Amino acid sequence: MDRLDGESLVRRYADWLRAESSADSCDGDACKIELPYMNSRRNHLQVYVSRTESGLTISDLGETVGDLGLRGFDIGAGARKRKLDGLLRSFGVSLVGEDLRIAATEDDFPRRLNELAHCMMAVDGMIETSPSRVARLFEEDSQKAEAEKKQAALAGG
Repeated sequence: MDRLDGESLVRRYADWLRAESSADSCDGDACKIELPYMNSRRNHLQVYVSRTESGLTISDLGETVGDLGLRGFDIGAGARKRKLDGLLRSFGVSLVGEDLRIAATEDDFPRRLNELAHCMMAVDGMIETSPSRVARLFEEDSQKAEAEKKQAALAGG
């Protein structure tokens, strides 16, 4: 059996990431980048990069938070707002209106893009805590527990 080569695996991942990502031609000082990572609707993440006086701004142009709103998921107050704020802090991302934004320099662009992409996926994942999803999961768990109780009663009796 061949020995696992971690460096080769990292190179292959980087090659895949490069091949699966695309960038529209920049229009002046802005461009769109599509990443191979997917949101809960199975759409590829898209970010928009613009040049500013202090460097670069990377944004989702409100797609992540806006999509949650379109799906009836309110993140405006309470526990959901606190969860969102915690996610934003952990990734160093700002919320401006509905836009998720992160500042970058040309030197730290790859890391900052990665942080924004992961933040977008985490925020999008908040849909899993919507009341209808939680109710469905609770109902499934209750039905499973009831079936297990019946099966145990039949086995013991």
